Amino acid sequence: MVGSSSSLDSSTTVLAFTSDRLNELIFKDHVPIVLDLDSPSYNAWRTCFVLLFRSYCLIDNVDGSIDIRDMKGDEEWLAIDACIVKWLFLTISRGLFDMVNCRDPSADVIWTRFCDLFLDNQLQRRVFLQGKFFTMQQNDLMMDEYCTKLNVLSAELRGVGMVVDDSVLLTNLLRGLHPILVQSAANLSLTMPSSAKVVTYLRMEEKCLRHADR
Repeated sequence: MVGSSSSLDSSTTVLAFTSDRLNELIFKDHVPIVLDLDSPSYNAWRTCFVLLFRSYCLIDNVDGSIDIRDMKGDEEWLAIDACIVKWLFLTISRGLFDMVNCRDPSADVIWTRFCDLFLDNQLQRRVFLQGKFFTMQQNDLMMDEYCTKLNVLSAELRGVGMVVDDSVLLTNLLRGLHPILVQSAANLSLTMPSSAKVVTYLRMEEKCLRHADR
């Protein structure tokens, strides 16, 4: 669960950020991710929401420090809590919604269900993510797109306890390269370079090859 980093109490939060203001927020500018149970994007989704909660002093709604039963008479606090629940539901798939939804949902309860769902099933997710990571192929992806997908998967694997260091990332990147870049990769020094240097080199090679084709 998210640790509380805000020293503001709930009354200060209400005064600073009203439910009307939060409802007007284009929150997808802050969380541009649609989460699915099989998608390798939970860490990115969670990070975006944590930053959003901190930006608007909403940590207290999801960290368990306030019991919603103690807030039944505070309509403004309840409206803010409902707004957070709405944000969470609008950034997930229908299948995931059916798994976490409950009667009279609160932000704390729904946020905890997400944490339990994605973090408690680490073995199953690790198997799933390893399969995607070690079979990823560049195919028709541009180098930047290919690297982004690998980086997302490696971050998710680290989140479930697997060590994905730079050498693992590099060897897997080279394994899945498009055939037109395989020869370029073979020209690299035998000394193990960093993945960042290899990506920079291959990006330039890709541009040169595309320019030559034109």
